[in-house]
Amino acid sequence: MIPSSQEFRSLVRRENTQHHHFEIYLLGGFLEEVFLHGVTLQLRQMEYRVFNDWKTKKDELSIQKAAHLRICMQHCQCLCLATDLSPDISQEIIWQLGFMDGQKGKPGIIPILKEPGVRRQTPDLLSLFPQIYPEQTLGRTTLEVELDTGQKCRFNQWLTEQNT
Repeated sequence: MIPSSQEFRSLVRRENTQHHHFEIYLLGGFLEEVFLHGVTLQLRQMEYRVFNDWKTKKDELSIQKAAHLRICMQHCQCLCLATDLSPDISQEIIWQLGFMDGQKGKPGIIPILKEPGVRRQTPDLLSLFPQIYPEQTLGRTTLEVELDTGQKCRFNQWLTEQNT
């Protein structure tokens, strides 16, 4: 059974405070809640621990907010921005991508395709980061990472390999 929007928000708040380590810091860049809800459920079905941070409005990034975000992101192995690839990206999201890139070298983009099979051009800034896509393998959904070099690898491999 799929939880309602209110149940989903409550579940996210509870799970964000229950765990001390997450594989994925999921950043929803002004996506409709239903899309972020779906991505979260898929990632959790793949047994990833997900910290949710979705934006409902463009906030100014303050020193206090940046300090709070740093703490949250340091408990995660990577940051994944779920986005419809709109070129309208807030300064806060850009800062978060850069922070995670500098700290752990693991920012990635999860393109949300509102029309199945129709890929949009990735905005220049987002094309700097690996793209993460679901892939069906032997009846199981896994994640594949397309690096900026064009090479592809499994998400778990990308998550655990050291940056050089």
